[in-house]
Amino acid sequence: MRAAVLLPCLAALACAATWRPLTDADTIAGARALDTSYRVKDRVTVPAPLAKEYVLPIGEYRPAHADDEGIFYASPQGVIERAGFAKRVVPGGIYVAYGPGRPFETPLLYVEPEGSEVSKLPFPPSTLRGYGATLAFAVKGEELIP
Repeated sequence: MRAAVLLPCLAALACAATWRPLTDADTIAGARALDTSYRVKDRVTVPAPLAKEYVLPIGEYRPAHADDEGIFYASPQGVIERAGFAKRVVPGGIYVAYGPGRPFETPLLYVEPEGSEVSKLPFPPSTLRGYGATLAFAVKGEELIP
């Protein structure tokens, strides 16, 4: 069971992004990416390999970068990295991959610890099951909730 949980996490950590600035041509879910945001309505804790976990603070996450596969929404305060009793803030936020339909309903956490490449981690299923209550995607300030 543990291996089944750790393998996707390790695979996600191996995904390094080469990002670029957003342009007017970047779109996500049929909307101009610059007109979108992601709202975190309650703190979200995401387990990670090596006995770490990341905590997304409450706030409005604005699009900051893009890569060939999706859009990076930066946390306004950074992401809290916890390892045992140690705690620090690292750059990061929410990553939404391009895709058909409503790809914003299955986002990933991304972090960029100092001296490391960008890593993407899946959110716990319980966080995504209640889409709209904890996480919500917005276009021009209006949340898109099923």
